[in-house]
Amino acid sequence: MLRDIIACALVALAATGCKKKDVEAAAGSAAAGSAAASSAAADAQKELTASVAGKDLGPLYGVAQPDPSSGRAHRLTFSTRPLTCASMYTALENAGPQEVFRIRTHEALRPDGALTWAYGGVAFGDGGSAPSLLVAMPRYEVAGGRVSGTLPADAGHDPGGFTVGGSFSLPECEPLPVPKLRDIADFKKTATPIEATGSTAQVSIAGKRFSVNGATALRRGEDGWEIRLTEAAHGCSDEVPADLRVVLKLGGDEPRIELGGHWIAGASEVVPLAGTAKAEARPVEGAVELALAGAMEYGAEGATYAIELSGTVTAKECAP
Repeated sequence: MLRDIIACALVALAATGCKKKDVEAAAGSAAAGSAAASSAAADAQKELTASVAGKDLGPLYGVAQPDPSSGRAHRLTFSTRPLTCASMYTALENAGPQEVFRIRTHEALRPDGALTWAYGGVAFGDGGSAPSLLVAMPRYEVAGGRVSGTLPADAGHDPGGFTVGGSFSLPECEPLPVPKLRDIADFKKTATPIEATGSTAQVSIAGKRFSVNGATALRRGEDGWEIRLTEAAHGCSDEVPADLRVVLKLGGDEPRIELGGHWIAGASEVVPLAGTAKAEARPVEGAVELALAGAMEYGAEGATYAIELSGTVTAKECAP
């Protein structure tokens, strides 16, 4: 069994029963990614099986939707009812909670520096689950308007004894709409990207090196700072979308670091700076000057990433 633990994951999964608000949010975007996919008959997934408490669910059908809010990612929706790109919202609106399950897949960074496809959550019934670890998929391919892959035999959702495994080949439909995840307070902040000027800072994570072109600082307490570093410029919104993101928590007794981004997939560990890694912050008018140096081993749950820090950058201070 191929099970390559990648990193901690936080996968927000909707309830598997497709609620009315899901249908309304997707109005106008239920058309297929291609005319062929729209008109194609639903394909039974003959090599994929699912069961609840040992009872087989019977023939399964499915569709795949790109999830642009999560980088290179898909939401795979399966049902005991026939599904096509053109018919899925109508079919799912009428499906019972025991007739639908969803799986999130996305590109992820392994500790050895390779990119792989992994699944990070299974939702079944009226609720969702998110495994604490991403699990590599033995096979995953996106080509010719279809998404094909293989799930380990024991992928599942523990409550109720739901398990799924095997191979699938699904039509790729139009992307999911990008959700509005920011809370009300965050709407007062600007999401306009702020280009870091004069930056010489660089970060390497598992051999993936990037120049820091995005740097913002949030005040935490009287003397503390939370500084976000990304390759592309980002704004002062609480959301900082990126394939890789470094968050430094400075100003307290113990400087700490956290990795995030699409490739790390969410709420990883906040750990002390270790090894030779150093991050020194000096507040100036409306900004924080940051100096980086050294290297460390970053231990997330079940995975260890090599990190290197270097250079300087001035991070704009965001308004509270």
